[in-house]
Amino acid sequence: MKRKHNILLLLFWGLSVVLMAEKIQVFNFPNASNRVQFGVESLTKALNEKGYTVNNKFTKKISSKQKTIIVFEQSDVNAGQILKKLKVSIPENIKKEGFFITTVKSTTIVCGADGVGALYGCREIIDRLNDNKQLDL
Repeated sequence: MKRKHNILLLLFWGLSVVLMAEKIQVFNFPNASNRVQFGVESLTKALNEKGYTVNNKFTKKISSKQKTIIVFEQSDVNAGQILKKLKVSIPENIKKEGFFITTVKSTTIVCGADGVGALYGCREIIDRLNDNKQLDL
């Protein structure tokens, strides 16, 4: 009887941890370069390891209730509509392999001057996550 009680407590605790995991959406636009895709995959893996529940499904609608990270290259024409909605302008002087990160409400933009820059921007967020033990953007 005591063993069943302990097993039930363990299952309840496990379920509560899963339900309490913070949800975050991380995505790139369709036809993103391999480096951008790799950056998103690396960021997703790091967030999962820290206990976040990550959704990588691309969407044109950004939720104000859920943290979202969007990764793209400065030349990506798909970013314009979302940037306009968020009222974000990307600096034109990002140097080769450089990146720009900004957060508006619950949405974080990671814009690389090129694919390498976008990957470095993802690495910056991963480093912050590892340093702070939580996502603080």
